[in-house]
Amino acid sequence: MSELWQTSTDVLVIGGGPAAAWAAIHAREAGAEVTLVDKGYCGTSGATAPSGTGVWYVAPEETARVNAKASREALGGHLADHYWMDRVLDQTYTNMNRLAVEGKYPFPTDPATGEQLRTGVQGPEYMRRMRAWVKRVGVRILDHSPALELLVDDAGTVRGAAGYQRQLDRDYRIAAGAVVLASGGCAFLASAVASPVAAATIRHGRCRRVVGPVRVRHGSRSARLDLTPVVRGAGRTGLRPSDSPTLDAAEVVEAAQAELIPFQKNYLRHGERLRPALDALDTLWERASNELGGRTGDDRIRARQAAAITAVGRLMYESSLARTETRGMSKRADHPEQDPAQRHHILSGGLDAVWTETAEVAS
Repeated sequence: MSELWQTSTDVLVIGGGPAAAWAAIHAREAGAEVTLVDKGYCGTSGATAPSGTGVWYVAPEETARVNAKASREALGGHLADHYWMDRVLDQTYTNMNRLAVEGKYPFPTDPATGEQLRTGVQGPEYMRRMRAWVKRVGVRILDHSPALELLVDDAGTVRGAAGYQRQLDRDYRIAAGAVVLASGGCAFLASAVASPVAAATIRHGRCRRVVGPVRVRHGSRSARLDLTPVVRGAGRTGLRPSDSPTLDAAEVVEAAQAELIPFQKNYLRHGERLRPALDALDTLWERASNELGGRTGDDRIRARQAAAITAVGRLMYESSLARTETRGMSKRADHPEQDPAQRHHILSGGLDAVWTETAEVAS
């Protein structure tokens, strides 16, 4: 392995799909220096690139927008936040129009009206053009460079990320004034049954969702921080085991998949099946924390992937047990009815000890 490579940037984007590409473009257009790191080749990796993707493209007309939101209410269990729905509709409409004009995407044409139909995209062509656009505006792309952990200071404030460049066989550390997480979920290991998708910015240590353009204050380069000794890696499981790294990543993945993939456990959800599955994942996590690691860069990547699927599975099952009803896409075989008293969100977090709490639905 070659010597550690270190650099800095105004905005660091982690991911290589549509969310990452749009975030990088908006940050660059706001005047920031932007670096994007992707686990694969930006433009071909992720779920969108090989797929056909529907788009929530609705003209900014009041009745059309109201009807569009109403069509999603039941599917979401009447938990939708209309503020965020409005932002998604606005930004999607703007972005698809920009994709047609600036990205020159070849949307099909309605033979009756001659107007383009912008309600869907073909993933390969879409992401090919997004990569070209990202490069055209001056974003630095680091392909085959998975981020393995965030970098934080002694106060816990996020200051960048560290990872491994597979083709160059070297570790990297990037200091950043802001970090955008757009790295997707764990569907590639969990057969799409455990795939929460993440898109957030971390600025000054606080995390928030991203829908609209990334806004960068003037003079954002003053927020860039040198990589001093007080900056440390926040990752632990899969990187820094408390004991000797004797546990193989493939063993962890196989054990996690045994609890996450079977339909009897994860689709036909029942408390009598969820609880033992969660207990098994908790035990697996404890063992992984103590024994999972890797000597080479590729070993560490596999170890972090194994840690991720285990962590996500625990969060998912703990949240499922906390909702003792059936609502929207959340189904419980032992609680088949919707409970009006549970019209709230369930938040979850934690690593060694997973927690859940409720949050009111925005009015």
